[in-house]
Amino acid sequence: MSLFACTKCSAVENTACTTGYWPHKMDDKPVLCSECADGKWHGLFPKRLLKDTHYVVAKNGTLEPPGGWPAVGSAPPQPEKPDVQGR
Repeated sequence: MSLFACTKCSAVENTACTTGYWPHKMDDKPVLCSECADGKWHGLFPKRLLKDTHYVVAKNGTLEPPGGWPAVGSAPPQPEKPDVQGR
């Protein structure tokens, strides 16, 4: 799921829930949320403004949590196991 902030109203939006995100992004045009693009919020999730979240804008313009997304398939660190002699 790729999230972005609407150029017009700063709403957090999913690239799959609005029309024309990728063509606009590739042509360096404003990227708009469903409400700014079509006149009505899609209602698939609550509308939130970027300033009301903890997301940050990544280098590619999408949103991510501070520190980035966890790597796919990564597991949390595990405690070291003692060696055969119990050390």
